[in-house]
Amino acid sequence: KKTGPFSRSGGLQAGIDYVTNPNSIIMAIDMHLTLPVGYVEYIRRHTIQGKLGYAPMFFRLLPGYTEININGFWEIYTYGIFALYKSDWTVVGGFDVVKYTTKWGGEDWDVCDKLVDNETMCSFVTLLHLFCSFTSSMLPLPIV
Repeated sequence: KKTGPFSRSGGLQAGIDYVTNPNSIIMAIDMHLTLPVGYVEYIRRHTIQGKLGYAPMFFRLLPGYTEININGFWEIYTYGIFALYKSDWTVVGGFDVVKYTTKWGGEDWDVCDKLVDNETMCSFVTLLHLFCSFTSSMLPLPIV
């Protein structure tokens, strides 16, 4: 059990550290999401060990809207959801839990930068029916 203030990067990294099989795909995810049918298979097809990490672009719903009554925008400036093989997480050193101890944001871009530095690509593609539901922690909303 961890003590102290909440650390997104620390929590995600603790989960990554728990996995020991280098051939396992780890999906770092921490949002209120509705996942499309076949999502796990989609991750498998878009994550290539030693070559490609996968970050799906999701649709952020505005307050009061749902997966049925849709209004929102494509979240295009985030790697907040990221899949990688455990061996690739190890090569890049995972999340920087010192730099991002309590800071929110940037830790996902940091991982992607480290992947590129290690000649691994980051796949950033839209995924239909992947929705992020509104929560009060998302305020203020960006202008769309």
